[in-house]
Amino acid sequence: MDNKIYNVLGIFVTVSKLSSIDNSTIEKIKNLKSVLDVGLALISCRVIISEHALLSLVYNIASAHKYGYNKLRKLDSELILVLAGKNVFHEAVDKITPKAGDCTLIVLLSDDKSKIQKAESFIRTNLSSELEEANLKTSFSLNDLGLIEKFALFYVWYK
Repeated sequence: MDNKIYNVLGIFVTVSKLSSIDNSTIEKIKNLKSVLDVGLALISCRVIISEHALLSLVYNIASAHKYGYNKLRKLDSELILVLAGKNVFHEAVDKITPKAGDCTLIVLLSDDKSKIQKAESFIRTNLSSELEEANLKTSFSLNDLGLIEKFALFYVWYK
């Protein structure tokens, strides 16, 4: 079963979950990243509050790229930086990268929906572990773009 693909300001994003990850799977995903034509972020579940918060951050980075105030060139790199709340990329990676045994999210980002679908299919066929739908949804409607925008604006104001 494929995960839901969300469209946030023209950036398509999907989130898959591995209940537990080992070091060989982490390396395999990092190697897959070099052949995929989408942004891929490997994130420990411990740094994500909810899917709503994650989509709000995607809204922020999409807006940053659209209006030219992004810090990094790639969407996935910008997401890692914003998620970690750091200004130095390697510190951000250290903070959010999953360790062996962690619940892990695989976030795919692209401005082309078909590339997301192909990348997700490619990852599913190349991983021995079973990917699950992230199911981070809490008590809000993910279709409420206005709510996502308000959360994103609060984040920008607070930061």
